[in-house]
Amino acid sequence: IARTVAMGMLVDRLPLRLAYRTTVFRYEPEHLGRDRELLQVGAELIGLPDMEADTEIIALMIECLRRIGVKSFKISLGHAGFLQGLLRRTGMGPAARKEAEHAAARKDIPKLEELLAKERIPSRRARAVLEAPGLYGREEVLERGRALAGRDRVVCAALDRLGAVYRALEESGFREHLLLDLGELRGLDYYD
Repeated sequence: IARTVAMGMLVDRLPLRLAYRTTVFRYEPEHLGRDRELLQVGAELIGLPDMEADTEIIALMIECLRRIGVKSFKISLGHAGFLQGLLRRTGMGPAARKEAEHAAARKDIPKLEELLAKERIPSRRARAVLEAPGLYGREEVLERGRALAGRDRVVCAALDRLGAVYRALEESGFREHLLLDLGELRGLDYYD
């Protein structure tokens, strides 16, 4: 879908609301009984860069889970820009930042400490990065995130957008299904 849109084939019809159900194949080897082939169901909202689009697609996911009878579930909401911004502020090079992102995504604090020490990151900036993977919960997470962000406008903008999406979903009656996770990055290299 992304390739089709990127090639300009559907650009004249933006925004696009698409849904699909198809077989996909993983590029990783089979292990632990997992197949390389699996059924994937998804929805895409392309061409609306605002928080209302984020809210719409997350609300759709919650409604789908409810309709198929899933009663107890949690959706972790995060913004890749938060941790990426904290890492950018450290002054680490791109390769070291990418390695730190992977460690943070796995919540591998010892590896993260090792990388920050190897790069000689000042302790104040290192503490902010080390704290981020453990920041999950409700509204208090945003408050703590703001304290770590300081005056960094890019990091604060990520928190503002995340907070707006969280509040909109909360107002729609989805609070019981929501958690904020400022350290969530797994597989999100191309998302914000």
